Amino acid sequence: MRKSIVLPVLIALVAGCSEQPTAMGPMDDIGVQTDGASITASATGSGIILSRGRAFTFEANTDASGITTGNAQLSFSGPETVKGHVAIDCLVVDGNQATMSGHITSVHPPVIPGAFVGLPVWFRVVDKGEPPATDEITNVLFANAPSCDVDAELDLFPIEAGNVQVH
Repeated sequence: MRKSIVLPVLIALVAGCSEQPTAMGPMDDIGVQTDGASITASATGSGIILSRGRAFTFEANTDASGITTGNAQLSFSGPETVKGHVAIDCLVVDGNQATMSGHITSVHPPVIPGAFVGLPVWFRVVDKGEPPATDEITNVLFANAPSCDVDAELDLFPIEAGNVQVH
């Protein structure tokens, strides 16, 4: 019985379409339409550094027109766990290193002195290959953070669990 109702409805829906379907632009590797602009640089990853009480996940892409979009979720554990979201708007890839910057869009709870919405953020990751190779990340700079095209010399820390990919 169900088949006899579904088929006529489906035929009516298809016959009722007056417009031809249009092709969508290409999709990037996370399913975001790129309007035809190919991805020229990308960095993705997640991981934890237990010894420093940090966890992170990020993704950033730069298209052929030079526009970078991305996001990062950062978590810092201490007396209180603080989580923040960063909108990434700058990505520089140099070999196996990716430097990213952007601005804080949310902090919860807002307990880190000086960490507020709109504050610039900068960090770098190093892709040393697939596990068991140990990728690295710098501390995350807040407040006086430069744009990602400025080289801030910061120590790198091994990611204890996770993986980073830079392309």
